[in-house]
Amino acid sequence: MAPDLPCEDDSAGLPDYANAVVEAIGDRMDLVVVAQSFGGFTAPLVCERVAVDLVVLVAPMVPDPGEAPVIVKRAVRRILFGNPLTLPKVAHRTDAIF
Repeated sequence: MAPDLPCEDDSAGLPDYANAVVEAIGDRMDLVVVAQSFGGFTAPLVCERVAVDLVVLVAPMVPDPGEAPVIVKRAVRRILFGNPLTLPKVAHRTDAIF
């Protein structure tokens, strides 16, 4: 399941994200928490509050020493939703092999 997170709420912090996940879990058991990107900040908070069998982190964001996760969140939001002129230039290739 993918819980509905308060992504659009600039005032939402990591506890709010964790609350949304914990509420979505409800009374489920035998849990595997999979977190990708910014979810790498939320997953440990969830694991403190519910019994989890396994945590899988897929390319989690990791702040630099002393950097608050909120700074990372703001930077990502600025890149995704900010002024397109400030976005980094990316070469788009349709022939790339992955």
